[in-house]
Amino acid sequence: MTKTTKYVIGILLVGMMLSCQSWKSVLIISPTSTVDASLLPRGKVFVGSVEGEYLVYNLDTGDAGFLTLFPECRILPQGREAICQREDRLYIVDIDSKHEAVLPLIGVDAWKFTSNRQGVLLMIDKENGFVELHYYDLGRGSSRLLATIHKGEWALFPDLSGDGNHLVGLYQANASNALIDIDLQNNSAEEISLSIDVDKILELSPSPIRAVLGIGATEVKWEDVNRCYTTAFYTYDVETGVARKIAHVPSGEACYEFFNIVARNIWSPDGTKVALVAGQKLCILYVGDVHQSCVQIARGDEIIDVVSWSPDSRFLAYILTDTVSGTKDLYLVSDDGTVKYALVGKLTYSRIVDLFWSLP
Repeated sequence: MTKTTKYVIGILLVGMMLSCQSWKSVLIISPTSTVDASLLPRGKVFVGSVEGEYLVYNLDTGDAGFLTLFPECRILPQGREAICQREDRLYIVDIDSKHEAVLPLIGVDAWKFTSNRQGVLLMIDKENGFVELHYYDLGRGSSRLLATIHKGEWALFPDLSGDGNHLVGLYQANASNALIDIDLQNNSAEEISLSIDVDKILELSPSPIRAVLGIGATEVKWEDVNRCYTTAFYTYDVETGVARKIAHVPSGEACYEFFNIVARNIWSPDGTKVALVAGQKLCILYVGDVHQSCVQIARGDEIIDVVSWSPDSRFLAYILTDTVSGTKDLYLVSDDGTVKYALVGKLTYSRIVDLFWSLP
């Protein structure tokens, strides 16, 4: 017998999950239609603000609440701990007990998760404008030095390939940008020559499981005599040197002034798909067979703020921001765009710094 679950509009009040420090009312705006419970995703969705406050939505129970961490935190994959920065140190913080364990690295200037959130890349300030790039393995609790680079020469924070053998970043040289591949096994570096014609590379995102690099870029487009820009996505195989254009916003459907372009690309955990945010469209790119499916999910004054995949790669969580009121709504959508849930509405966070879907 197929189980069904009824979702209703309501107000969820105090005291629902996680031993949170502070609680608020949350507007639940899920649709009232009956759906097959087997289709519902599992786990918890964390929405973190620049102020250090997190909304936590439990998909297994439908409960939502708030927890408070200090600013500059990101949730770890199991959803029980967070990594937070205070001054020039990083800490692993237990969400329930708030116990802190400091990472053994001093002078952290910037940091980011690797694409699979299994490790952390850290820039450590050194003398004369140089920085050391370290990798901290969260599973082993150990760190290693990857490279020493000049901080001012990198236009985009270097990132680690899915196989852990390559460090790739956007490098500034002679007033132009070039992709640099640092081979960590052979201790060598080379400039990547891409046979693609783009106006500007906006983001690099390594596949979480392979030595493939996702490249979000803008392409120049002309409408009559007006110059504008569209979003494009390429993959680059670090091992073979082959670049492929996977998708772009279709001609005639979107042409933006440059400051309105968004080219944020997020790999699914299984490495088979990429979520590409382009203007008001959310596109799912199927990398293996090179096709795309785009859904316009923002209207009018809305923009797609941040996106996160479910651990099983079947759903996406995303924040829809009203640029006039500034309020933010949390939605889920299936990877084929056929199933959509509105979960939490009217968040008033000034800026979202983390949206993460933890393992169930």
